[in-house]
Formats: sequence, C-alpha cells, structure tokens
Amino acid sequence: MKRLTKFLSLCLLLLSMNAQAVTKRALFMAIDIYKPDGVENTGSRSWSNLEGCVNDAEQVKALVAAKYGFTDNKYITFIKNQECTRARIIAELNKLIDQSERGDIVFIYYAGHGSQVYNSMSEEADKMDETMVPADIWKGAKDIRDKELALLFNKLVAKGVVLTIVYDSCHSGSVGRGPTVNPSKVRKIDDDMEDAKDATHIDIAPEDQGALIFSAAQDVECASEQQDENGTPHGAFTIAFCKALQTLPATASATEIFTSVRAIMKYNGKTQEPVLAGNDTRKANTLFGIDRGSLPKTTLIAITTPESADKITLQGGTAIGLAPNCVLTNADKTIEITITEVNSITKSTAKVTKGDFKLIKPGDLYNVTQWVVAENALTVYIPASSLTYAQVKAAAEEFSKFKSDTKIEWIIDPSKVSATHSIFFNDGQWYVGTPDNKIHAIGANPKMHDAKKFISGTNIKLYVSLPAYNGLKAALEQRYTSNTAVKVVSSPSNANYCLTGRVYENQVQYSFIMPGINATDSAYLSTMPIRTDFIEMNGSNDSLYIDTLADYTFRLAKIKIWLALSGPADGASNFPFYLALKNSKTNQIVTAGNVIDGETYGLVLAVDKDNKANWDGAKRYVYVFSIDADGNTKLYYGGKGVENKMPRLDDNNNIPDYIPLGRQPLFRVTAPYGVDTYVILTTDEPITNPEMLESSGVRSRGPGSEKRGKKTWTDMFQNAGSGARGAGDIAPTNWSVVRVSVRSVAK
Repeated sequence: MKRLTKFLSLCLLLLSMNAQAVTKRALFMAIDIYKPDGVENTGSRSWSNLEGCVNDAEQVKALVAAKYGFTDNKYITFIKNQECTRARIIAELNKLIDQSERGDIVFIYYAGHGSQVYNSMSEEADKMDETMVPADIWKGAKDIRDKELALLFNKLVAKGVVLTIVYDSCHSGSVGRGPTVNPSKVRKIDDDMEDAKDATHIDIAPEDQGALIFSAAQDVECASEQQDENGTPHGAFTIAFCKALQTLPATASATEIFTSVRAIMKYNGKTQEPVLAGNDTRKANTLFGIDRGSLPKTTLIAITTPESADKITLQGGTAIGLAPNCVLTNADKTIEITITEVNSITKSTAKVTKGDFKLIKPGDLYNVTQWVVAENALTVYIPASSLTYAQVKAAAEEFSKFKSDTKIEWIIDPSKVSATHSIFFNDGQWYVGTPDNKIHAIGANPKMHDAKKFISGTNIKLYVSLPAYNGLKAALEQRYTSNTAVKVVSSPSNANYCLTGRVYENQVQYSFIMPGINATDSAYLSTMPIRTDFIEMNGSNDSLYIDTLADYTFRLAKIKIWLALSGPADGASNFPFYLALKNSKTNQIVTAGNVIDGETYGLVLAVDKDNKANWDGAKRYVYVFSIDADGNTKLYYGGKGVENKMPRLDDNNNIPDYIPLGRQPLFRVTAPYGVDTYVILTTDEPITNPEMLESSGVRSRGPGSEKRGKKTWTDMFQNAGSGARGAGDIAPTNWSVVRVSVRSVAK
C-alpha cells in the first residue's frame, strides 16, 4: 500500500509545474471545537463551536491535490480543533518559514472564528486589530492578531516563495435583521477589549509584496456557515471557493476564480463580500502562481485499486465534482469506466463499461469524458404555525398599532428599507429581534406593549414577519411533491428563500424573500431576485394564489439553475473565449462592476489569450441570454435563424480579438436599477428550441404587491427548473456556461 501511495503521488505531481524542481507546501488549519465538553465561557467574551471548518479544510485539501498537485504529504500539514493552539499555529508558520526555499509554492488555509482586539497604539482609525482565534481561547490564550500574522507572512515572501493564503473567518457584523429566524452560524466571537498596546508598523503588507490573499468577508462583516447540497455543513465562502475551483480550469486566473466565488455567494443569497488582495501580476496569474503551460489541460483521475470489473476504486470524489454516471476513459479511449458511487470527497467507485478490465492497472490516469450535472434545487423555508388565518390576521392587526407611533417607521418591504427591529413567529410563540443580535420571546399571544419593551432607541425601523397560517405550509409542500427543482428545508439558515407574510392595506400578503437581505446590502445586491411579489390571502379559496406563490419558486429555481449550473472543468479551457459588454461610445470592455444609466452597450465574444493555446480549434454554438434583477430572462443571441457557430474568422482568416454578438449597440441602461446577469452557453450541437431560454420573472416593476386574481443532453437546458430532472443530467465535457454580472446605477 505504501508503494502504491507513493506511485500515485508521483503520477499526480507529474501533472503540475516543474514537479521535480518546485516544492509545494501547504498548511491547513481548521477549528470547529472551541468549547470542549464541560467547558463554559469565562470572562467578558463568549464563543460557540462551529460545524463546517474541518469539512472545509478537508475538501480544499483534496481539491488542490487533484487540480494543482499538492500531493506530497511530506510537505503538507493538517491540524484541526484542539491541535490548533496559539503556540502550535505560530510554530507551524515558523516551520514553514524555516523550511521553505526560494521558488517554493506555499498555501495556507484557515477556517475558524475571527474577531478583533482593541489596540490603542494601532494606526487604524478604529483602533481594532483583526484576529485569528486559536482553539485554546478557553484556556486564556490570546488571539493571533493581523500584525503578528503579517510579520510571519512577510518573512515567507522575503524568502522568495509564492504565497497564497485563504481565510474563511470573520471579524464583525450583524445577523439579527430582516425576516429571518435562527440565523446561520457565523465565524466570529466577541471582540477582546483588553488593550494589546502594540505599536508594530508593517511597512509593506504581504499582498503588496507578492502574496495572494482570499478572505471570506470584509473586516466589517461576518462569514457565515451553510449546508451544501448534500446537507454537509461548510463555510459559505468555502462552498463557493470549491465550486469555482471545480468548474473552472486549473489555468484560470485568481481574478477569474474570485469573480466566480463572488457570483456563487450572491446567488446563494450571502451578503458577505469576499476580498481578493494581491498585486496585479498575482491576480492575473493562476491561483498558486503556476505557469499555465505547466498545468494539466484536462481533469485526470488516478486508479487506486482495480478489484474487479464492477469495483474499481478511484482517487477522486466530490471535491473535484465527480458524481454517479460520470464516464472516464484512458488516453487511447480503448477502456471506458462509469462511476457507480461517490464514497467521499477523495474516493469513488466505478465499473468497466467498455474494454478489457485486465488492462487496468493501479496508477493509471483516466480523463472525464462524460459529465453529470447534479441537481441544484432551490431551497425554501416555510415557518409553519398552528395559527389559523384569523389568528395570524389578529396578530397582524395588534402589531399594526405600531404604525401610530411616530418614533417608529413601519416597514412593508425589508428589501427596500433596512429594518432595525423585527417581530416574527417561531416554535409556537412570537419573538422580537433587536440590533444587538438578540431575540426576545414575547409569548404565544402577545400584545403590542409586550413587544414594545424590546423596541427602543432612535431611528427605529420595524418589520413584522407573519408566519404561514395553518394549512398554508402543507398546501405549498404538496405543490413540491412531484417537483425536484424546489426543496423545503427545516432551517432558514439553509434556505435560499424564506416565506414571509406582511400586513398591507389591512390585508395579509405573502412573499418569498432572501433571508437576511435588506436595503443595507444595496451595494452588494444579489444576482438572484431579492424577493417575489407579495400575494394576498384571505384563508379560504386560496388555491389559485398558493399556485402563484409556488410558481414563483419554480421560476426562481430555474434562475438558480442557470446561475449555479456547473459546466465541466475542461469545457471552459477548451473554448477559450469569454463574454463581455462593450460600451458603444467609449469601446470600453466590461466584465464586472457598474454600467451607467443612459449608456448603450453591445455584447462581444472576446479571446482569452492565456487559454487560446489549449484550444483544439473546434467551433461551438453560442447562446447569450440575460437574467435581470426581477428574474426575467431574455435571449439576446442565438435564436432561430441566427448563424451562431463560433468563432468567425476575419478577412485575413484570423480570429479577431472581439467578435460582435448581434447588433451593436444592443441595449440601453435605464431605471429601475439592479444586478443583471448575462449568461453565455456554448455547446457542440445546437439547441433545438433556444426560445426556451426566455421566461417571465417573479416580481413586477409596479407597486410591489398583488391583489387576488427521448431525452438528449440538451434537454437539460430545456427542462431547467421544471422539476423534470432526475438525480443528474448526463452531458459530454465539450460545453461551457459562463456568467457576467453587472449592476446598473444612476448617472
């Protein structure tokens, strides 16, 4: 077994840059357990255990091994939970400094709590140092402050290593907002207000000297946890980070990875804003600074144990996106194996579906030639209650008395106006959520004055979130029984959308809304619609209106599928072109950021010069459609009668840098503003009905409320969001889907 492990490591190392000359070192640190059994919080700070940090580190470790060659365990350290003491973390960093040599590639990953420490001698205006929280905080250990870490990182950079750092932790922020109950866990503990009195000055930050740093959130935000599609807890940032690495080629730049991470977090409804720090050279290069020409052009999976034709163990699993029914072939395509089971993040089982089993040997490398696009259901949370419609309306009328209080602003749309306080129902009683992240029980049948005891201060903005009345949840769930596109979950922290009710013009109305998002996040608007229209209910004869609510979630599911759809990792690199907007007046190329009211833009296909060398020269059919802030989709390019096989050559028989897609200009930016996403889908065979890419949205641009009133792989696109899909759709690897999200703003 030892001999086999060494052989497999060698095979994978040969796929990466200068395997014999460059050492790849990695340090993984993950802490879920901050309060061992029997330990209680002491002193002025409090903290809790986490759930997804070790899962995060294990998945990232498996992924960078498979895609970037971090496979030699002699140079990889993985410490978790109570191993991650302050002394051990600092010792491991110093060991990296001592052992690393010029040209080495060094990766540091941390998942756990973050915090802040007061430092009266800090140069920062808020006098707070951001920190990494060690596992022995319960023993009185001090946080590891950013200035301490920067000094260590600078020593690594000074030795000439190529340093990449990824943090999934947070420092500060608020979670008690909007119509959300049981908010997701966040990776932050209370600030340490004991003065550090440290005047250390960092002349040049590590990222300005060549280090590349990914952070899960801004230093004024929280990094949250969530469950992945398998129900496994992770950090929201790491889920997005791994998804981006799975679906992008190893040759993708750090900027491309960051753009993908941010987009994934936004359509997952996370308001935290990730950060990429580094100089322009590092951002433009690959994740670990490895030369593109030295990286593998395709995803190769090693055979570990070929026991029988029906049981072949592979060194690869969920970490690199494998799923049952994926098909792999050897180099000359004489042997084909199909995955029957994914056992873990690093292990799968397959069977022979073509060729001679006897020719399969341990260490053989196989290429994924048929991809499986896994189901990615929209998750919704419906706060059930035993309350009748009459009881819900009675409670609404009671709390509506707050409207007459001139010191309180009554919120009817928390996606437009940020609520400071909220009233909601959960587990048989009502609660008040306050700005200090606390919730206060006020009983099963409270009066206005019961809630008012917890609503104080200035500039109060109150939102009352009504629960589903008795029977509404069951009625909605019944609509989902035959549809796999929408899944009801038991906690709002795992939901893309939560059902919320409100009082509007003395009527009870319901909408699905992103949990925790409100007007405070207007700078980071989600790529998904923030909410659907509100639908009025009266407790009887509501079937038609329940159908409307359910239909909104089906439309949201279709949008999510398009925003979350993961193409084969090799699909993008084998068609080295990207979608961009081109300003019709200035000719500026836009792939992210803002577009300005009144300006006109066209769509162009641009050449990715770095990946052009990998291209096999094959043309593809190109389709481009948009998803606007209200969920409407519009086909801009690739409709019937359009010659959309790309690329087209210029008069000199060369590929131009930019190929116009449709007429120029194509559209003008106008109000109302929001985030619009442009999706480019490339396939090696035409879609027979491209008009199916168009659909209506989930929110009207009016007042914001509604009164009562044989399968081919291309079917995957046509059935998106219909619920007709199974456990996964089978597709070849020669297609890709890439998204560009821009925010329209006033001039």
